[in-house]
Amino acid sequence: MHISQKIYLFIGIFALSSIVVTDLESLQYILGQTNQTSASPSGGTFRSQYDTFVSSEPAGYGMYDEKESKVFAPGKTFLLYVEPVGYTYGNVTDENGDRLYTMNFTADFTISTPDGTILAGQEDLPLSNLVSHHQNKELMLQMSIDQTSPFSPGDYVMRYTFTDENSGKSFDIRKDVTVQG
Repeated sequence: MHISQKIYLFIGIFALSSIVVTDLESLQYILGQTNQTSASPSGGTFRSQYDTFVSSEPAGYGMYDEKESKVFAPGKTFLLYVEPVGYTYGNVTDENGDRLYTMNFTADFTISTPDGTILAGQEDLPLSNLVSHHQNKELMLQMSIDQTSPFSPGDYVMRYTFTDENSGKSFDIRKDVTVQG
C-alpha cells in the first residue's frame, strides 16, 4: 500500500434505548430521578464490551453479520462493529426545560505494517453527538474504512482509539488483518 492511496472513512452510530429495568428504576426514569452517570452497572471503565469485523452494515445494537475471518480481499471494506460500555452521559436541557442526555464519541485510527510502520491514519473523527431523553444502555458504534485503491497483499495492523468526549476517557482496539486475493 502506498501512502498516496486514499482511504475513505464512513462512520455510523446507532443507539437503541431498549432498557430492562426494575419497577423502582422504571419509576426513577419516569420521574427523572436517576443519578446514574455511566453506561455500566457499576460505573465501570470505558471499554469495548464486544467488537468484531462485520460483513454488512449492522441494523442496530446486536444486529450484525459477523465476518468469519480476518482475511480481506483487495478493495474490500473494513467494517468494525463496537459495543462500548462505561461511557459517561452529558446533561443538556431542551427548550421546554426537560433534561436530556448526551453520548458523544470520537475515534482515531491507524493502519500499519506488523513492524509498526504507519501507512495511513486519521485523528479526532466525530462519531456521534447523540441526544436522548434516556440514558441509553445499548449503544453500538461502527467504523468503516474503504480501500479506494486496493491494499497490496500482506499483513496489516488496524488500531482504533475510541474516546468518550463527556469523560475524556478512551480505549484502544487492535485488529490484525490480512489482505489476500
